[in-house]
Amino acid sequence: MKNSLLLLSLSAVALTGCGVSQRDFFAVQSQVSRLENRIGSLQGELARSNQELAQARGELAVVKKQRVVRLPTGAPTIIRERNNADAGNVSEDALFNAALRQYKAGDVSGAITSFQRFIQRYPNSPKRAQAQFYQGQAAYTQRDYRGAQSALEPLVFQPADNKVNWPAARLLRAVYAAQNNAMGNQRLTAYLTALKSGASVEAAVAAAKEAGTPAKPADKPMRPSLVQ
Repeated sequence: MKNSLLLLSLSAVALTGCGVSQRDFFAVQSQVSRLENRIGSLQGELARSNQELAQARGELAVVKKQRVVRLPTGAPTIIRERNNADAGNVSEDALFNAALRQYKAGDVSGAITSFQRFIQRYPNSPKRAQAQFYQGQAAYTQRDYRGAQSALEPLVFQPADNKVNWPAARLLRAVYAAQNNAMGNQRLTAYLTALKSGASVEAAVAAAKEAGTPAKPADKPMRPSLVQ
């Protein structure tokens, strides 16, 4: 900026001798100032865009590590043929596969709604955990971290078969990080540490609850009363 003003000042001396009016000189100076301000503003926008791009790439890397689906497109879902013994499960499987096709096609919002509908209609389905995981993963890709947390926490802390759902746990940690949820991350760490040490799911859940409980402040000592 200083170099530009110095150059303009020197140009003013030269232009004065060439018959250029002072008004024209200051008009050029004003235009240069506006352009420099505009460049500074665009540089700031570029820096913010680069930051958002880096965050989006980080979130995409987390999703790809799950190795579940490829977004925004993926291989078509194969619906295998069923015999008459499987006839009672056709509508259940059809609903799940339709939601999965939406997700793989990149219709993330529609897939979330479809997976929610599947869970509500078939709460005891063997595919409920899968549907819930996809729902949480889809919410994470949309930066709906509260929705992702609601879908993933039951999978992690309340597994139906008492088996650890490690993909859900890894994704939940990423959700907590995106939320800056230190308490949630602390609970998850205590839970997984307990499981790795051989504790049962029930014991690990108890450890997580204990880790998420704020410590009680120590009682302040009573000041001795002054004897009159």
